[in-house]
Amino acid sequence: MTASYLVEKRIENFNDGHLFVIDDFLDIANNDCVRQYLSRLTKAGKITRITSGIYMKPRYSSFLRCYVPPLVDDVIRIIANKNCWKLIPPGVTALNLLGLSTQVPAHYDYLSNGPCKTYKIGNHEVSLKHVANKMIDNMSFKTSLVANALTALGKQNVTEDDISLLKSTLTDDEKINLLTEGIHMTKWIYKVFVMVNQND
Repeated sequence: MTASYLVEKRIENFNDGHLFVIDDFLDIANNDCVRQYLSRLTKAGKITRITSGIYMKPRYSSFLRCYVPPLVDDVIRIIANKNCWKLIPPGVTALNLLGLSTQVPAHYDYLSNGPCKTYKIGNHEVSLKHVANKMIDNMSFKTSLVANALTALGKQNVTEDDISLLKSTLTDDEKINLLTEGIHMTKWIYKVFVMVNQND
């Protein structure tokens, strides 16, 4: 069996909508060869190139009657993992992921411990904004996510329902992490962390 055949068979075993990168095939062939194989499969319509070095096995929605693009958040996470960067989703996305909002962002700005960069993903422009290490390096993803969501929500807009929702969705370990990892956060945000840890 040829290397190109093995690459194609591996892709066939992926679920529709699965995102992948060149590195996922380096056990089969070297970087240049894999890139050539993926380029041929893209031209043949068997896979879709999302952005530089990131591909997807197409997913067709019979309900929408069209091919469904990947979520921006999924694509940017693959880019971050590939470069060993940590990310915090933008405020609106953070609120959405935590169930504090149903609003979908029109423009995506991520906080990152990597360099400032801008990507074009489909019709969306995605910006990575470098932040101080203390905002991201010494915190778990969930603590950073909650802190960024609260910042987007604003001090005056945090309700008892929001706090109850966080209490019900965060695990006990995640709640404790809010206290231990968020000790140097803005005072009002840390106060919310304390409230999330209080028993009703």
